[in-house]
Amino acid sequence: MKRFLFLIFLIVGFNGSGQGYAKIGERAGEKFYIHEVVAGETLYAIESIYGVEVSKIQKANGLLENIEIGQALYIPIRYHDIKHTVRRQETLYGISKKYAVSIDSLKAHNPSLNEGLKRGQQLIIKNIILPIPLKSATIISDATLIVPVDSSQITENDSIIEYVVKSGETMYSISKRFMVPINVILSRNNLTTVALQPGQMITIPLKKELKINPRPPFVYEQDSLNSNHGNDSLDLDRKYNVVVLLPFNLDTIDSRGLSSYATEYYMGALMAIDSLRSYPVNGSFRFVDYLSKSVPFDTLLFNGSLDSVDLIYAPFDFEMSKKLSDWAKDRMVKIVYPLANHHAIGINSSNAYFMNPNTLSLLSVMATHLSQRDSAQIVLIKTKDSTEIKIYETFLRITQYLDLPVKIQEANFENYTYFSRKKDLKTLYVLLSKCAPIIDELLRFSLEEDNVEVYGMKEWKKCSSFLKSIENEKGYRFANSSYLDYENEELKRIHRAYRKKYNSDLTKMACLGFDATLNMFLYALYNENLNSGLVHNFRFGVSDGNHVNLGAFMLEFQNLEEKIIAP
Repeated sequence: MKRFLFLIFLIVGFNGSGQGYAKIGERAGEKFYIHEVVAGETLYAIESIYGVEVSKIQKANGLLENIEIGQALYIPIRYHDIKHTVRRQETLYGISKKYAVSIDSLKAHNPSLNEGLKRGQQLIIKNIILPIPLKSATIISDATLIVPVDSSQITENDSIIEYVVKSGETMYSISKRFMVPINVILSRNNLTTVALQPGQMITIPLKKELKINPRPPFVYEQDSLNSNHGNDSLDLDRKYNVVVLLPFNLDTIDSRGLSSYATEYYMGALMAIDSLRSYPVNGSFRFVDYLSKSVPFDTLLFNGSLDSVDLIYAPFDFEMSKKLSDWAKDRMVKIVYPLANHHAIGINSSNAYFMNPNTLSLLSVMATHLSQRDSAQIVLIKTKDSTEIKIYETFLRITQYLDLPVKIQEANFENYTYFSRKKDLKTLYVLLSKCAPIIDELLRFSLEEDNVEVYGMKEWKKCSSFLKSIENEKGYRFANSSYLDYENEELKRIHRAYRKKYNSDLTKMACLGFDATLNMFLYALYNENLNSGLVHNFRFGVSDGNHVNLGAFMLEFQNLEEKIIAP
């Protein structure tokens, strides 16, 4: 359970904008992808985009050694097999045209067609041209974010690494981590599905620009800050002592790989401490390894070393965080909880500060977004699950305080399709469930209806296999606690400073460490609310007696990519 909760916090899909696909053309009767070289590209970068070896690209283009901006390259076509689910009103002819395969080929590889074509039928489509998404293979720039990998996690062989899949990781998260398109990973490993198993070994072609860098030395004692310029409204009379609990796991074998995440968080925290120097704040930070065997966590709580601390950042570990909250009940210390799942501890304290919005806050963000949609009907689908019914009723109560353009229609899975019959009216379905079969049913239905959009929960990306399949071309919308905006100027500035300081690229975990250290420190100790972080919106309020971040983003997940639709 502890590991599961920890990974839920870490595995956060990277976000990006929409994408186009490689052009396909013919030369001397043979089909090729047509690629136009852009500034900064190398043959190796193009190999990573298309999953075609450099030697084959050179051969197809006359054994070229150098490439020039604007040059058109012929890339050998790649073929693959997929499964197609027959939709309503589809015909065998239409399917053959869609995939550019003959009807005879379809019949040869699908004996079930002898009994006719039926809705929901699974067909094997053989040897179709693999579409190559171009946007996800962007050349590394100042706005690019890459998750560096601990050298103990990989076996390096020239430009190819062997990577062991961790529990909770997805093909999408690994693709974003290494900046390698999903289709390249699938091709390299002869995989026909994006599904992965913990412990599975896969090979990944790294770009030459991506390097595995050694970690910087740790500074565990303290990092003081005391500045006399900036916002004069802040008070310097008191010096605050801050302890950040991180799983460095220094004196044991790191079998779960937590130390690399702790290091990234720590590096981001140090960058935030540098930023704090622009404020007239007075404090010192001490970073503590809560997995240390020499000073066990229980000993740390009760040996008096935390008694004079003003602010503590809770462990990533759920059970240890609960112990910390119990320890703090009769003390004046303030505690920052940086994980989304920390809400499940059930804390009710004015000294508790949550960096992520709770479920109620996320529902409020979604309801507010829906209240701003014009010319649409909103249909809330009710399930029979008692827990989900409570969320359903909470969402309805929230909408009562909003100026919705139309009254919410209530439906169930027996009658929800009825509401989409008004083709001239957009229908927005809201499903607050984590049950994969009914999620997949609604998503498949939405594919057949142009006037339908689906709103759901952030957990769908983990529980729905259809959502990550090649068949799903439409996606869904949801409220999320964080979003990484590649075009954010502040993030670009921090990224450049991070590269200069560590000779490494900024990671999502480093961004979380930055936001927690800068924004939460200023709010918890100085009541100074900075609205924006690197990957968070901050808008604090009180919920269940706790200080909770009410800010979030509305995102759309489509074609394995996330994009923001509302801040």
